[in-house]
Amino acid sequence: TLFVKNLETPWSANSGMLRVQTASPYAVRGSIGGVAELDDIAAGVRLTLAGDLNRTAVTAKLTSGTVKLDADALVSPFENRLDKQIGQVLIKGHGIDPGMFAPSSPAAELDFDATIVPSPQNGLALEGSIDLVNTAARAADHPDALTLHPLHLAPQIADAEQRQDFRRAAGDLLHHRRHIRRAT
Repeated sequence: TLFVKNLETPWSANSGMLRVQTASPYAVRGSIGGVAELDDIAAGVRLTLAGDLNRTAVTAKLTSGTVKLDADALVSPFENRLDKQIGQVLIKGHGIDPGMFAPSSPAAELDFDATIVPSPQNGLALEGSIDLVNTAARAADHPDALTLHPLHLAPQIADAEQRQDFRRAAGDLLHHRRHIRRAT
């Protein structure tokens, strides 16, 4: 058993416990958490591990004011194929105001659900979806509007070339969005 009394980084202070058995399949259980601060934004954080080194459940939570991020994953880190290493990844975000990161951003409160799972049709691939909604959307003619209709993306990523294409498309979308600050 490893007790972490104080784990500090330039942006966080954490403590917790991690227990790993010394016999195969090397059961693992533990939790580490604390307070993080980045750009004067404080957040409570917690990372929990359970299972064994063949199949580990990972849970991460971050809370800061009205912002909440929860992630659950099932991973097999020593498998040889990506579709075997990732059992699933589920991420939920609530109450995210882009103005916290870019003060000139229009008013918004974004919620999202993201899911990543192995693709049964494509072997080494992962597939998933992202659902995004602005719960504080305003009319398009409002001077500070970020109109965002519910958005559903379902990317499938199988190889390095597709990952690069996806990154390029996401970058183009974000670049385009940055230049459209207000709806008219």
